[in-house]
Amino acid sequence: MAAQQHSKAGKHPNDSRAEMTIMMLPSDANPKGNVFGGVILKHVDLIAGLCAKRHAGRANIVTASMVMH
Repeated sequence: MAAQQHSKAGKHPNDSRAEMTIMMLPSDANPKGNVFGGVILKHVDLIAGLCAKRHAGRANIVTASMVMH
């Protein structure tokens, strides 16, 4: 199968940039006041999906899991 040629110029990553401010609530934290890691990762995934959609336009997108070592 031949590779598809795209006539559109690519986007610069800054064209898809997004910034989000979120207020963490007491329900997002443990008794010591530390925010749960899963809550933070949920918001990272949300903004990553937004940036990917802006960058891809009408194409389908997916966010992948992160492995931290």
